[in-house]
Amino acid sequence: MRRLFTILASLAFLFGLPAVASAAAAEPLGSGSVLFDPAAPANRQCTAAFAVTDGKDNFLLAGPACTSGTLYSTRSGGGFAVVGPIVSKSIVSYNGWALVQVTNTTDWEVVPWVISNGDKVVITGSKETPVGGKVCIARPKVAPQCGSVDATNQTATFPWGTGTGLTRTGICVGTTDLGSAYLTDDQAQGIPLGGPSNFCTTPGTSYFVPINPILDKFGLKLVTG
Repeated sequence: MRRLFTILASLAFLFGLPAVASAAAAEPLGSGSVLFDPAAPANRQCTAAFAVTDGKDNFLLAGPACTSGTLYSTRSGGGFAVVGPIVSKSIVSYNGWALVQVTNTTDWEVVPWVISNGDKVVITGSKETPVGGKVCIARPKVAPQCGSVDATNQTATFPWGTGTGLTRTGICVGTTDLGSAYLTDDQAQGIPLGGPSNFCTTPGTSYFVPINPILDKFGLKLVTG
């Protein structure tokens, strides 16, 4: 194959033909990746929280802003490529998240890390932080915000509807500042849903969907490092 490529490249040079280009390498896809549907109004976007697998296929758990269709993500070299379809979205008792199947394994490779303030945090598990424990919301390009787990099994109303089984934290995050994921050190905690208002007018309050009930209900496992 290498000899064939060399011959083709030599012929291209001699006859002024375009050289044969190799396929672009797969790029990392995981927590913090921005997903969007070009066919949706205003290119509606959501942020991936964690990469998960059912042992056969890989998926991304994302926030509630993406609700249907086939999602794409932007490549580092420019342009965008398909990721795959939403196969499950907000449902009763676990609403506020979307499950996206990664069908394009040519352009994307799922990874076990979260990008927080430009650094990689490798996820090793999902041990739940108890009430009173420290939790942080990772944001890809800026410093994480940290606070405490204040309560579990909560109900809260958001623009997309009412969420149940939520965890309330002492972190001030509005619905327009969803970041990527809630973590305690290298342990996955949940998918950000935001706070009670767009501008975080109630200090020290935000909610997330706990990840373990989703994993258990749908037979999924975190992609860990």
